[in-house]
Amino acid sequence: MKVDTLIKMIKILPKSMDQALASTKIRDKYYLDPSNHVALGDASKNKHIRKQIEDLQELGILGTVYYKTPQAVAGKEATDPSPRYDKYYLLENQLLKYFMDSKIALNLLWSKNVMQGLGQAYDANNVDDAALHALLNKGEEALKSCVRIVPDGIARKHATIDSNVLAAVLSAIESGHKVALTYKTRQGVPVADGPAGTERAVLGLVAKDGTLYMINCKGFSDVPTHIPLHRVKSATEVGLRTFARPDIQLDQYIESQHQLAHVKQEEESPIEMVLKVSKEALFHFNERPICGVNGSVQVISEEPDGDGRHTLKVTVPYTVQLPPFLWSHAGWVEVVSPPSLRKFVGEHLLAAAAHYRKDISPATAAST
Repeated sequence: MKVDTLIKMIKILPKSMDQALASTKIRDKYYLDPSNHVALGDASKNKHIRKQIEDLQELGILGTVYYKTPQAVAGKEATDPSPRYDKYYLLENQLLKYFMDSKIALNLLWSKNVMQGLGQAYDANNVDDAALHALLNKGEEALKSCVRIVPDGIARKHATIDSNVLAAVLSAIESGHKVALTYKTRQGVPVADGPAGTERAVLGLVAKDGTLYMINCKGFSDVPTHIPLHRVKSATEVGLRTFARPDIQLDQYIESQHQLAHVKQEEESPIEMVLKVSKEALFHFNERPICGVNGSVQVISEEPDGDGRHTLKVTVPYTVQLPPFLWSHAGWVEVVSPPSLRKFVGEHLLAAAAHYRKDISPATAAST
């Protein structure tokens, strides 16, 4: 089958069994295009369409709804005054396999883990199946079998997002409608949108830290917020059109929120952070430098100080994730400034140490 003919047939054929077409309907639609040899007689047209149907069946991308001949009832001969035909529709998942490019297949397989929650909610099973069965060359097969993408950090499962919630949010993005939510804050406080007029415009979705964040706002002048969808209990698509917010660009918003890192509103931000880093932890900062803001670049002293540690300086936003990141380095990193961050980190490290004090002697602690 020629590619141009295949594309023409794909445009004509429905993608669901309920909308399957008889060959005569396919013929009529096909020959509406004046470039398709409209001068042919009906017999020639029927023969040509029958050949295209057979070719599509041979490729395995055409589904068939078979016409059942009426059965005789109570000794009476069955009659069917009107001619009936088998009907046809595209098997979309098989079509994906037919057109699946090998490089696209590899990228889909590699990104599957990263976008796992979104793919499941968006019914990407057909795409996944097509990628798995794509025709790869020997080198690509080696890449498929030998390359893995895994989450950063400790092994934690993806947050559980209600599939109905995500389906409603995705539908709202596609249709341009608003959504009404019920959800709980991080502190467990329930929130419900209502009454009418408090629905949210969905500005985008961002996959981060094992969940999906919905970027949204309620009014023309409201500052956008981002809500993790695993905390949303219900989402209802509302038939109100979303208003345009040309002042909000998704990528710019993500950058302004420091990759949705939740800037601590009660603290001054950004801050000029100075750390003392022991040699045991220095590779963390050399291999993956801290991202500075306002043009700041992480700087580490080339030579160690008198105590054997290196000084690190960088301007960063004071985010919710910053103290836990510093705690994760335990005694290998000391916050020198600013004083507010040093105090906060120190108080919580002392509280953590209190849990283990009875099991660890000062001599043991000093040697770790």
